[in-house]
Amino acid sequence: YSSMRSGEPAIWRIPARGGAPILVTTGHHAQESFDGSTLFINDAGTLWSMPTRGGPRTRVHDYRINRANFRVHRNGIYFLHERTLY
Repeated sequence: YSSMRSGEPAIWRIPARGGAPILVTTGHHAQESFDGSTLFINDAGTLWSMPTRGGPRTRVHDYRINRANFRVHRNGIYFLHERTLY
């Protein structure tokens, strides 16, 4: 889930067995890949990917994104252009 509990936008997870939230990475509007192996994160308008089990982030694209205007699909990542929102 996304939260500002650390003072900045961040992605957190809670273990299925319960317990305290665990910081995953900075950013917001995260989406998981269909196979569950990759997490896609909007961090300050840049789209990043990282393994869901942890590890380094990789910049996905130079396209500037606003909030959650991307969707992860089996066939790739789709971007919604701002002009189509209105």
